[in-house]
Amino acid sequence: VSVISISSAEIENKKATVAIYDVLGKEKLRHQCAASTDGKIEIDISTFKHGIYFIRLIQNGKVFQGRFVKE
Repeated sequence: VSVISISSAEIENKKATVAIYDVLGKEKLRHQCAASTDGKIEIDISTFKHGIYFIRLIQNGKVFQGRFVKE
């Protein structure tokens, strides 16, 4: 997997900050982006090493969190 997608009707056409952290809490990526009209954000993770990562999306004071595994 080299790209992850985040989809939500709550972020349609809105700007957001995406931050990705490794399991040690080190920030690996921080990116300002705008969701498409269908509420989708795609993030290139091709340079990330294999492992577990935590993702945080911040938009208008709301924080959405999740995790993913890069295999």
